[in-house]
Amino acid sequence: MKNWLIAILLCTGFTSYAQTTWEKKLNVYHDGKFAPGDATSILEMPDKGFIVTGNGTTTDSKHIGFIYKLDKNGDSVWKKTYEMSFLGRMARVFYNRDNQLMVAMDMLIKDKKHNIVFARLDENTGDTSNSFAAAKPNSSNAYKYVSHVEMEDGSYIVLATDISTTYEGASHLFRFMPGSNIHIWNADSLATRVWKFSEMWLDGDGLMLAGSGNTGIGSQSFMLVRYGLDGKPRWSGKYPAGGDYLNTYANSVVKLPDGKFMAAGDKIALIDGVWQNTPAVAIFSANGDTLKNNILTFKEPGSIRKIIKSGSNYYGVGQSREVVKDPDGKDVSVYSFALYNINADGSFTVAKEYNAGIVPGTTGGYMSTWSEGRGLISATDGDLVLFGIGASKRADQSTYYSPYIIKTKAPTGSVRIAEYNKINTLSVYPNPAKNNLIINTENVPGQLRIVNLFGQEIYYAQINKNEIVSVDVTHFPAGTYMVKLVNASGISTSKFIKAE
Repeated sequence: MKNWLIAILLCTGFTSYAQTTWEKKLNVYHDGKFAPGDATSILEMPDKGFIVTGNGTTTDSKHIGFIYKLDKNGDSVWKKTYEMSFLGRMARVFYNRDNQLMVAMDMLIKDKKHNIVFARLDENTGDTSNSFAAAKPNSSNAYKYVSHVEMEDGSYIVLATDISTTYEGASHLFRFMPGSNIHIWNADSLATRVWKFSEMWLDGDGLMLAGSGNTGIGSQSFMLVRYGLDGKPRWSGKYPAGGDYLNTYANSVVKLPDGKFMAAGDKIALIDGVWQNTPAVAIFSANGDTLKNNILTFKEPGSIRKIIKSGSNYYGVGQSREVVKDPDGKDVSVYSFALYNINADGSFTVAKEYNAGIVPGTTGGYMSTWSEGRGLISATDGDLVLFGIGASKRADQSTYYSPYIIKTKAPTGSVRIAEYNKINTLSVYPNPAKNNLIINTENVPGQLRIVNLFGQEIYYAQINKNEIVSVDVTHFPAGTYMVKLVNASGISTSKFIKAE
């Protein structure tokens, strides 16, 4: 018998399991003012912890960037905040080729135009130094950081978004040498104002870019483009929009062992009579040809913002949506920070969701909360570390949004609900339940809790051994509840519905 519990989440017709190691919501303050916001990047410093960057807006409307150092348990070691211009932001923390800690920022510089700035970052204090601005292809334009790679000669290749033209969102790709005001090359063909890219990475002797491109009929398509290190395009591949799908966007891409590429993103689809984003994955050949019939999607709202390979498996992070009943019996949407299991053939399932449930509305009734995963990394211990934005509730049930960091065991797979009882898990039945809910725990002591969609604790018990617990739920209002077993190994959860 294993000495840990597998976390269960019932979702979209599947049971998936992933065990949370820790999760943190960062309460950021600047000059004594609370600054709700989100996380934009995370970097692991082996044996030291993590560096997190992000942005927020204070309660007195100041735009700030922040840098946090967390220890290996996710607790804050130090934090720094910087007042930014309206479009300024902390974009990414990274190690340069000399293993120096660096940060990329968007900020207003001396020509009064926003540009990308790189700076050294002191891992002990959070102070920045030795900054240099990217050499802009067009000095009259303003740029926002998307991604970059550092080459062996010390030059930087930067993928940026133009934020100064009528065609806001056009992508630019250029190469420059730090300390020089002249770019080495500028990939003019990228700035056609119909190609918009969200990710770039170095692949052998070329660059892979993932994003969207205009189909010529007013729609956007999944697009992968390969560029040479000389700034010349090698090939491009699209998955055309069509049918009931107006637009498709590739947010992230990985290379498969057979040389193919797998792109993840979202599509705008007609779901229940409403046009909504739904997560999608596509497979491309090694030279950019789209493999037919390989866009696979849930008929459920959501998105995949980032995909990575960890070990021999693939994982994504983004958002999912579930419609639940509020205490008045009305439908309310809960938007969750979602972790996805993704297979090499492009099929995928939701492995785990993190959300704050629903809250009372400001003018009566109830309202949804909104959380979203923005990215993830694979830690040296094999865990996944996710980051993004998460909703939280105050004591008065009002909501605020914070940078959200989650460290979790990598999901070990997904199985259909019919196979649920074959797995050694925290299980609940019957589901839905009307009178008594049976909870079958495993052999690790812990605290058993049942919470409603407001995060309020409805039931608590201390579990000291392997036992089956019967909970009288006749007095529970009808709706959806989460059962949580918390112990030294993490958190195991299962969802159940209280029937009328």
